[in-house]
Amino acid sequence: MSSEIRSNNKRILKNTGYLYVQQILVLFVSLYTVRVVLNTLGVEDYGIFNVVGGVVSMFGFLQGMLVSAVQRFFAYELGRNNYDRLNQYFNTSLWCFGIIALIVVTLAETIGLWFINTQLIIPQDRIGAAQWVFHLSVLSFVFNLLMTPFNSIIIARERMKVYAFVGMADVVLKLLIVFALTLFSFDKLQLYAILLCLLSFIHALFYIIYSHAKFQETRITGYCNRGMMKEVMSYCGWSLFGSLSSVIRSQGLNMLINMFFNPAVNAARGIAYQVNSVVNMFVTNFSTAFRPQITKQYAAGERDSMMHLVFRSTRMCYYLVLFFFVPITLETHYILQLWLGEIPEYTVVFVRLVLLIALVESIGNPIMATIQATGNIKWYQTIVGGLLLLNLPISYVLLRSGYPPQSTMAAGVVIAFASHIARIFFMHKQVNMSIRAYVKGPMLTIFFVTLCVIVVPYLLHTILEEGLLRFLLVGVTSVSFSALSIYYIGLTNSERLFFREMILSKLSKDKQ
Repeated sequence: MSSEIRSNNKRILKNTGYLYVQQILVLFVSLYTVRVVLNTLGVEDYGIFNVVGGVVSMFGFLQGMLVSAVQRFFAYELGRNNYDRLNQYFNTSLWCFGIIALIVVTLAETIGLWFINTQLIIPQDRIGAAQWVFHLSVLSFVFNLLMTPFNSIIIARERMKVYAFVGMADVVLKLLIVFALTLFSFDKLQLYAILLCLLSFIHALFYIIYSHAKFQETRITGYCNRGMMKEVMSYCGWSLFGSLSSVIRSQGLNMLINMFFNPAVNAARGIAYQVNSVVNMFVTNFSTAFRPQITKQYAAGERDSMMHLVFRSTRMCYYLVLFFFVPITLETHYILQLWLGEIPEYTVVFVRLVLLIALVESIGNPIMATIQATGNIKWYQTIVGGLLLLNLPISYVLLRSGYPPQSTMAAGVVIAFASHIARIFFMHKQVNMSIRAYVKGPMLTIFFVTLCVIVVPYLLHTILEEGLLRFLLVGVTSVSFSALSIYYIGLTNSERLFFREMILSKLSKDKQ
């Protein structure tokens, strides 16, 4: 393993570690914050805040997509060491996001405000407070949107320590805001919206000041290149199509299930996706860490290094989900019983199927990052997005034919496999990836690792009766066999050597 690859591996691991610490803190503090907010605002005001803020948050998925899209252009120019073009892309992106912000504000303050005033059921004496929340939520969204180029440059520069620090500070400050509500006699709902908007402004201001202090390419010149703007907006547009496909599929399936069954089945599906979001959190953070390097290596023409990183990241993404998939899938009923007490019907099968979809989709993350690095995403988003949307008509036919609600997710598993096959062919066409090398490399490796991991826990699951003993034994054997199988079968010799040296180095530092 070359010194450059070792350096890249260390950076990915370190950045992933920062993001994991951030995500775990955010998860626990957010859960506690929800409880405190509910107690402080009361059920009615909390409901108003969620439903009114939810109208604005419909635009919220734009930001995550836009960060990923713009970060691609920044990382690409960093890979080419072309800082002049990087600054041009940065300033052009500011114009792009200014235009998007203007469009969103116009839509929100006309159609959105009409929807709030006429369609939502809000007590008459709280209409004024609801409008206050809405306007401040729109302003917060604008702050978040305008800081996107600065956020993207930090990710492209792989400064995940700063990114994680801001995320942790943000969630802690949100908790302090809730406690501060009790100190004032002002309307708590309105004050909560004001303070959250102020926090969004401070958040954006920090990113702007930090970026200006650290990165010369964030120098604001007012420059706008029409060709670059067209390129950025086109890329964002096709990325938006892919993101919308996922959103429409998810919400459409929710509506289909509601049409054929009762809200309790929707609740079961919602619980399954909560479990899925926690598991996917680890893959998302790892993807954030390796994505800039793939783009930089593609831009620099380092194809062999890029393919090694793609193959390695494919295995690691899969292992991260597999680590949780086996014990949760085998002990789903017991885990849900401990967590919920009473388990809604279909929840167990929903959790198992949604985790299977997550397992299949995990291996597609590095391929998606590579195709996005090329910038040629039009047909990729059209084909893969179209495949995802097929889940809706197929599910409708299945439910109309009398199949149970889990058939919608079973169809999702098949579509996840089909989508990955499509990604492989796009990868072959756009970066000349050898399909044979891909199958013989990461795919064959993860197949053997999966077999070794699942056998013993599955035998324990079938032999023993459900209870604490079986749960502990299945959990311990799953973790143990996952660690051993991944280390001895799932890693290459150079990767095992790298991990040993890293652990020994860490231990020696701790002793000093």
